[in-house]
Formats: sequence, C-alpha cells, structure tokens
Amino acid sequence: MIDKIIFPDGRDYGCDDCKNVIGRFKNEDEARAKGWAVANGRKKCYCPKCAPKHRHVGRKGAPLPLPKDWEQLGIEGI
Repeated sequence: MIDKIIFPDGRDYGCDDCKNVIGRFKNEDEARAKGWAVANGRKKCYCPKCAPKHRHVGRKGAPLPLPKDWEQLGIEGI
C-alpha cells in the first residue's frame, strides 16, 4: 500500500504481503531501485523479501524454487 500522505522526504510504502515492512521513498522509481515491487496500478507494493513471489506471475502464480537435491530422471510423453 502506498500511503496517500506526502511527507517532505517521500511517501510510506507498506508491503501488502507480509504487512510489517514499511519504507519511505520519494517516488516509485526509488522504491524499485531498492528492490521493492510496485504494481502498475500503484495500489499494491511488496518489500524486497516478498517481491520475487509477485514478479512475472501468470495465471498459476510464481513458480516455487526446486529443492537442492531434486534431479530430473527422465522426460515422458515426448
């Protein structure tokens, strides 16, 4: 959530996912440079920790990382 109140040093950006991280930035470009994800509608934003889950998502959401010991054994159906 991007706060509507404008302070002399910027606006407050609150993470819409974890709800406990707040940052203050002058504009959304500065927030993005610090790793925050800001939605196109500028109504939702996510902290650097939660941002990867919301970037480049499609209908099914962001893919989860595979476990370290995961190994592909074969390809079926080709």
